Amino acid sequence: LRIMINSNEVDLTTQQYGVEAVEKGQRYIEIAKQAGNRLAEAEAQIQTTWNAMYVGDPDAARAHAQRHSVLAEELRLRSLRRVGLGVSSSIAQSLGNFAEAKRLAEEGIEIEGDFQLVGRLANVELELGNFEAAEPWLERLETAFHEMPGAQEAGAVAGQSVAVLARTCARALRCGLTPEFTDEARRIMDERTWNGLTIPENPNLQVAHIVFKVHFDDKEGLREIVDALTPHRNIFIAPFAHVGHLMGLACSHLADYAAAESLFDEAVEDCTKAGYRPELAWTLADYAEMRLERGEGDDRERAWELQSQALEIASELGMQPLVKRIVATREHRGA
Repeated sequence: LRIMINSNEVDLTTQQYGVEAVEKGQRYIEIAKQAGNRLAEAEAQIQTTWNAMYVGDPDAARAHAQRHSVLAEELRLRSLRRVGLGVSSSIAQSLGNFAEAKRLAEEGIEIEGDFQLVGRLANVELELGNFEAAEPWLERLETAFHEMPGAQEAGAVAGQSVAVLARTCARALRCGLTPEFTDEARRIMDERTWNGLTIPENPNLQVAHIVFKVHFDDKEGLREIVDALTPHRNIFIAPFAHVGHLMGLACSHLADYAAAESLFDEAVEDCTKAGYRPELAWTLADYAEMRLERGEGDDRERAWELQSQALEIASELGMQPLVKRIVATREHRGA
């Protein structure tokens, strides 16, 4: 059991996702049950919840989250309850249940302040275009980030927090808002250092880095990021993005349209299968823009179809920044 716990921590720190991680989590759960260790089982349940989310299996994720919630209540540990609310909020956000995601995250913050929950609430408000509501959460996120311990004390936690900061900022940029900490987040990603700590590259950070590079039209190093992400291209970085989708966005920016088309096709299939509708809408919209940029054969007709699908989902879910982006693209390009 100790070996599995330590192995789990290594996987979490090094961002090891995929089916193997899910299977390892299942073994970890069974061993914890056999040992009668409910705390270890609760930890295993929550990590397996995340792993199920990463591979696009929200039903399994919900089942593990529910079991974790039962254990948290039995153990009467508020910290476990907060963690469970956080992951349940992430599941809801990924499925487009924004009101539920917001409610769960707020409930978790009432138990105990949490850097990731603050980022999640900012993300939900940004996705809906509620910029005034997002601003206090963005300010709180920046403040909490700067109050973190130094590199020697924080270790891997600091690296994870950098990823939360970068992903939230990337979401804001995509939605049309530039947070005050944008330059700082960009510098950290470019230099991969913060507060004396070298921040290792990992999928969480790399998907955000792609958004920054595309937004600021910075092609330097973009191909290397795409290559590094290739083993993870069918993984979701919950609740932010499908890795292949962002790789497709990068390839489109590099005018590698053949690679972008293949990646977008895979991403659309994965998002549809998982039921992650917000990410599906963003993927369809970016795929349409790639088609318009290439402008070959039936690209314009296909772009209209993709935009129509994205617009339907975004309108239904209240994703106003994406709705406005699609409408503006159609007006500008005459799609």
